[in-house]
Amino acid sequence: MDRLDAMQLYVAVVDAHSFARAAEVLGQPRSTVSRVVKELEAWLGAQLLQRTTRKLSVTAEGRRYYEECKRLLAEMAAMEASFPGRSAQPAGRFKVGMPQSLARHCILPRIGEFLQQYPDLELILCSSDNVEDIIQEDSTA
Repeated sequence: MDRLDAMQLYVAVVDAHSFARAAEVLGQPRSTVSRVVKELEAWLGAQLLQRTTRKLSVTAEGRRYYEECKRLLAEMAAMEASFPGRSAQPAGRFKVGMPQSLARHCILPRIGEFLQQYPDLELILCSSDNVEDIIQEDSTA
């Protein structure tokens, strides 16, 4: 069991208040989520979750572990984002197709603010009321 993956999975279970919902969010089988949490509890030597047929509750040890996991995962994400190759800011060419009315009323009034927030993004807007394949229309853009 990879501890980092187990920590992320455990946080998802606590946040979702459910093994089934966490499994759905993570795209994992429910049995895998349940097994990993049991392995985590065995490895830590502590019961993290109190399970009944109707309810899932977090124990005191589970709450402490959850808070530490959240802190460590946030620190790790911040550390990784500090490297130039792992920038959290989107960059590159972004081509979007939409109906003209959506572009005119919703997108264009806010486009300046959006581009200021994401200066490394090159935005290509294609507005038309025709149904088109914008990828095939201009594969060089």
